[in-house]
Amino acid sequence: MSTEKIKLDRFITMASYVWQSCTEDLAQDELCDSMHLMCPQWKSIKMPFNIDRQMSGVVSDTSLTLSDQSNLTERWREAVQQIKAAGKPFDFWAIFHADRRPEDYSVIIKECQMPREEFDHMIKEVGHLFLGWEIGEWDGLYARDVARQWKPQDIPKTRQEGYDTFMAYLRHLQELLYDNTNALCGMPYAHYFNELPVRMVGAETAQGLLNVQLYVSSLRGACHQYGMEFKLLSSIFDRWGNTDFINPVDESRTPEGGGRAGPFEGHTLGLLQALWITGYLSGAAIMGHEGAFYIDEVENGKRKYSAIGEAMHELTQWARDPEPRGKQIRPLALMLDYYAGWSPPRHYYSAIADCVVWHGVPYVSSDYGMDRAYDCFYPDYLDSGFYRDERGFLTTTPCGDVVDQLLSDATVEQMQAYPVIWLLTDETLADDFIQRLRSYVEAGGHLVIGGQPMTQLASAWFDLRFNDETREGLTSFYGPDEILIREGYHHVRVSDAWTSDWTTHAKTDKNDPLIISKSLGQGKITCLTADHGLTDDMVLSQGKLRDFGPFMPHGYELLNAVTRFARDTVQQHMPIRIQGGPVYYSVNQLDGDDLLVCLYNPGHEPWEGAIQLADNRSCEIVEIKGPWGGVSRAIGGTIHVETNQTKVFKLTIA
Repeated sequence: MSTEKIKLDRFITMASYVWQSCTEDLAQDELCDSMHLMCPQWKSIKMPFNIDRQMSGVVSDTSLTLSDQSNLTERWREAVQQIKAAGKPFDFWAIFHADRRPEDYSVIIKECQMPREEFDHMIKEVGHLFLGWEIGEWDGLYARDVARQWKPQDIPKTRQEGYDTFMAYLRHLQELLYDNTNALCGMPYAHYFNELPVRMVGAETAQGLLNVQLYVSSLRGACHQYGMEFKLLSSIFDRWGNTDFINPVDESRTPEGGGRAGPFEGHTLGLLQALWITGYLSGAAIMGHEGAFYIDEVENGKRKYSAIGEAMHELTQWARDPEPRGKQIRPLALMLDYYAGWSPPRHYYSAIADCVVWHGVPYVSSDYGMDRAYDCFYPDYLDSGFYRDERGFLTTTPCGDVVDQLLSDATVEQMQAYPVIWLLTDETLADDFIQRLRSYVEAGGHLVIGGQPMTQLASAWFDLRFNDETREGLTSFYGPDEILIREGYHHVRVSDAWTSDWTTHAKTDKNDPLIISKSLGQGKITCLTADHGLTDDMVLSQGKLRDFGPFMPHGYELLNAVTRFARDTVQQHMPIRIQGGPVYYSVNQLDGDDLLVCLYNPGHEPWEGAIQLADNRSCEIVEIKGPWGGVSRAIGGTIHVETNQTKVFKLTIA
């Protein structure tokens, strides 16, 4: 079957439909330009809520339900012809027949809901519109369905074993789905789906899931490396329930059964709109939402839109001729070893323990470093999904939305798209990777590195050897003015071979280099002599960590001098400065020197501040009309952004 990557000619929107009513929805509705379509249930699975009414915009033959198997093939083939006539791209969800294990909520996947002969018929008729079977969240559900069943002897002992086990699982899913898939990731594992290969990658956002900036950094990095497009599909669920304007509120539902449903459950419209517009500006090819589009009021046989439906409809109309987005400025790549399988310390899918990769292999120092590097640029990103006030899904950005994630198989040309690469691994670097890194630096790149790989490169490139000893510290002195900074307890690697052509950015209270750089060709390398820039001790004793359950604190902390250096380094590559308190912002380069700046206020109170060019040139700032109202108008002086509100500004350089 087709493994050709999806290449859309324009940005489009997507909505979820149940297949029984999709043809009538398509005939009457302009909600979205592509469909996240429920697979016909040849094997019939039990859904946790009344999905027929929730996701249907039309009032039609109510005798048709998900469990109705009569004339299924005939009815589905009629639907295929309607999809063909509508000409809208689509993919499938609810795709597997599975048995639930009686002892827990895990499942045993059996086969695709759609028989092979029906799939072949669909491809023959509408294959040009098919985006693939959507293997959504299965990289996370692997924890529920596989990792939770491991006996101690089954747990992978190495990252290579973890990778092999995980990829065998994904390849099995790919085979069951006729080798024609796209992936809506639940984990930051977008790169690995390329091996199947999938036709497109994406992520489900909001719900109880990961920080969206983390998802996008993984998706954008994978797409940059492997030539794919990505989509983002926001959810009606959170950990407490789901938004529903049609079905009666049922307070008796348990979280395992879907939580409470009602008009005041799920996510706020302000957050959803922020996810949609920031997703568009980040480069998504498809931006969508899964439901709660309708209320139970009928006009001319069609349900009226809810506030969410109105907003999605307006987004669709806007997407047909949207404001040009240019290219988002992201100067930093966080780079991992290919087999890292990294995920953050706590998340929705934790099955065996927190602080593991591949759902079972314990963290090492560089994994804590990756977590703290993300927190450096997206503070408190680990809060995502755990709080009713929606904190953590889109965090404030001290330097802007600036991070992409790469793996170590990136080519030199791919690396060169990023002025700064921060390499976080404890693996011994292969010779060919060392050569690619050197080529990147010599061509003008800035490589930041710590841990054992730092000693390996320092020895290979500069004949610089580190002593066996380390020395402790509790403070640091930062910058040319040697500003005193209080630190957590840490150790640094010691060398007597530093020469005058190394620049010291920070040193310990014992005068040992802590952050030190050296030019190489047109670029430079920066060494973090504390292990990946981290403290030695956890912020709490390990005996206390487990008392916090899902609200566990971080493991190790990034040294304050390293945080300051990392932000200063990245900020140098950003063309604007934001004056005011913490806020989310991103910057897109348009044709010429013009810029788009997106502001979102995730805080609890209104935000006010100003946008300035980093080089102090003058510019005209105009607030542009978005997909849900507002008029273009020039801004002078202070900018106001209400809580949970998104605004976009065009900066025209004078």
